Amino acid sequence: MDTINSNKLPGKIAFICQRANMSSCVLELSVRENIAFSHFINLDSDASSDSAEHLDLADIIDRLGSMHTVESILIYLESIPNIRKFMSAARSVSRVKPIIVLKSGRTGNLSESDSLYDAAFKRAGILRVNDLEEMFDCAKFIAIQKRPKAPKLTIVTNSESAGLMAVDALGLYGMNPSPFNGGIPVNIPVDAGLENYLDTVKKCVESPETDALLLIYTPPGSVVSSTIDHPSNISLSNFNAVDTKLLSQSLGGYLKTARCPVFTTWLERDDKDVSSLPAERIKDEFNKSGIITYDSPERGVRAFVNLCTYAKNIEMLQQIPVRKDSRLQIDKNRAKAVVESVLQRIDSAKDKILMTESEAVSLVGSYGILVDKTDAAESKSDYELMIDIKLDSAFGPVICFGIGGVMTDIVEDKAAALPPLDNVLASQLMQEPRISRVFKGYGSIKPLNSELIEDMLIRLSRLVTDFPQIERLKINPIVVKNGEVTVTGVEGFVQKSDISPPMHLVISSYPFEYESEDETIEHQKIFIRPIKPSDAPLMIEHFLTLSSKSVYYRFFTPLKQLSQNMLIRLTQIDYDREIALIALIEEGENQIMVGVARIIFEHGGKKGEFSVLLGDKWHGKGIGAALLKRCLKFAAEKGVETVWGIVLSENRQMLKLAKKLGFNAKYISGSSECEIEIDLKKVT
Repeated sequence: MDTINSNKLPGKIAFICQRANMSSCVLELSVRENIAFSHFINLDSDASSDSAEHLDLADIIDRLGSMHTVESILIYLESIPNIRKFMSAARSVSRVKPIIVLKSGRTGNLSESDSLYDAAFKRAGILRVNDLEEMFDCAKFIAIQKRPKAPKLTIVTNSESAGLMAVDALGLYGMNPSPFNGGIPVNIPVDAGLENYLDTVKKCVESPETDALLLIYTPPGSVVSSTIDHPSNISLSNFNAVDTKLLSQSLGGYLKTARCPVFTTWLERDDKDVSSLPAERIKDEFNKSGIITYDSPERGVRAFVNLCTYAKNIEMLQQIPVRKDSRLQIDKNRAKAVVESVLQRIDSAKDKILMTESEAVSLVGSYGILVDKTDAAESKSDYELMIDIKLDSAFGPVICFGIGGVMTDIVEDKAAALPPLDNVLASQLMQEPRISRVFKGYGSIKPLNSELIEDMLIRLSRLVTDFPQIERLKINPIVVKNGEVTVTGVEGFVQKSDISPPMHLVISSYPFEYESEDETIEHQKIFIRPIKPSDAPLMIEHFLTLSSKSVYYRFFTPLKQLSQNMLIRLTQIDYDREIALIALIEEGENQIMVGVARIIFEHGGKKGEFSVLLGDKWHGKGIGAALLKRCLKFAAEKGVETVWGIVLSENRQMLKLAKKLGFNAKYISGSSECEIEIDLKKVT
């Protein structure tokens, strides 16, 4: 592996390349685009493997993600041998800094699995691009610009044809200009004065219908003007080199404070007349104000679309699902019996076998999905849907959703997602196929009861998470009539598997096996389980019950409230990287969170840092010990050998708990802190 570090190249973009012969192309383009790197890393073709003589790609992403000298990470990929580890690192780092990937293989023999890479990158918050130029455009744009609140782009131009080029480019991505000015570009006459030009731009930026602004400028015919006495009276048709610079300076001064993302396309004249300031110098003027300039409307629009895609990916990655109190009612033992019964008919470990219809119906029925084959024969549907789950050799189970019935093989209209799914991810998957346009109702077709499909996706996600033996499971057709849904067909294949669930997934799943019941020393029942993203409201309520002393003991700072970012960090857990367990107690008709304990694994996975936070009135009741014991057990099963933490010496309750569980304490000289540590290898 070759590395060029930040001491040699003082940029803030790190580049990882999986092919050495691509590196020279990247370096050449970076010089042309005036891009400097903090790190430039060449990997051999097999450098992303787990062999000891090579650095692992995921480890490199983790390391770059922790460096303040790196603001974004660019990666050229051809393959990802250890996808689960890559996904874990990427999902962690992309929350704090952009990861942009150029992955080859969209066509040819590799194209079949390409949609799965798209699904994986989207799930990890990664932005995928198609070429190097697009990659660098994105890196600059994302690093400098705000994220748009919505994909409403207002186009301002002094060239009607250039404006239409931008509109056409938007159309290729299925987008239209913002409603401002009736949904068409704002054309500024070439004889408009500088003051009028700036006023028009300001009105566009300040409009609530504008979420981003593309400013296209084409230098008009050249006429050498006299000394500038009154800039507001200058005609754009008379701009010479000095006047064009004045325009770019005036715009740059205003646009750098604009409330929304702004970028420009400054088209250079072919005649290179001295009266037109060269485009490169215009770029320099705008760059000083943090405004990126592109050399064509299409390139600018592409950068905007990528910015919207990136913003959506990160929003989905950080979105907090709506909490649903009802627990999923399933019969896992019944499903296990079905799977084991089918497996007994398999002769070879490499074989797969088709379940009988009754077996397939029983399997999905055990997870709450009922099949009614009579519905298809007795009624005519408004339309039909399908859910098709396939076991991929690299990605594990892949859930596809789209149009069903006889149209499944005729019309290519489906989207893919990777389990596990929650209600947010299931809802997103449902919105991607084109058939989703009728879900809100169309003509005589009534709106779809979307929650039923969403629930079905979540249940099937849980089923294939629990059973790696399921090689294929197809729910088709799902009949939709008057907005209600009925499953009328199901078939499935199973095969033998030596992989223990959920290690067949590329994304760590919620560890259901760590749900348990316990009781306080006063025999009050408590329910202990891993934390979920939908627990954010419970976390807020729990925080509000804490005294200032309890908050300070846990966070070492007098926090008044949990920020959105902190809330996401505390509730959205990658169980390959940490464990967080909460204790719940019934209070009337509701459950309240009374405590939480977590262990965050350090890089390398051999050490972990723990923390415990209990509600003030729940101290001394055995809840902290119950939580931390289970966390230590989880960490040990993940290969963690040592768990440590820093405790204030005045926090006697925590020190007492640590001693009870077998931690050794070491007071830090000259400090009010105490470091406690436990060797899990010596704990039985």
